[in-house]
Amino acid sequence: MIDIAKIINEYCFENKITVGLSLEMPSGYETANGMYDDETKMIYMNPNIELPEYEQAFYLYHELRHALQYNQSEGFSDELIMSLGYVIMFDGTCYKNIDGRYFECRIEGEEDYLSDLYKGQLYEADANHYAYETVKKAYGDIPELKELYDFFRPARDVSFDEYKTIYQLIDEKIQLMLAHF
Repeated sequence: MIDIAKIINEYCFENKITVGLSLEMPSGYETANGMYDDETKMIYMNPNIELPEYEQAFYLYHELRHALQYNQSEGFSDELIMSLGYVIMFDGTCYKNIDGRYFECRIEGEEDYLSDLYKGQLYEADANHYAYETVKKAYGDIPELKELYDFFRPARDVSFDEYKTIYQLIDEKIQLMLAHF
């Protein structure tokens, strides 16, 4: 098993950020491999899922990259920064962060399309690429790592213009919802 705490401490020191670690997944995320919560500044890693070391490292570096995206966003593109305010899930459930609160809506689409939207979000694509490159340096260019990376890549590229259209749709749905409350 990788030394999660040591990796987090080294990453935080190198990048001048502070995040905590919890091995208890939040409610609703019990089956997730890991997640970063910007509100609590915590990385959650699931100790109940047995994974090869390279895969554990992939998920950890993926979440560490999210921590950096949120805590030092000035080091990323304007488009990636904009994308941080939106979440598009595999099933079409979407969230928008407004003043630290997440508001939910749904968009419709075919399963493959929604999957591509989720996987192609700029912050997800960046975190996956970073995790892949970092873990590749430590474990080599093993086929299993490439398969893992490819699994989290969209089947087709989604342009940022397409995301802006989706973000506008999410904004409209959230505004409509808020107008009724």
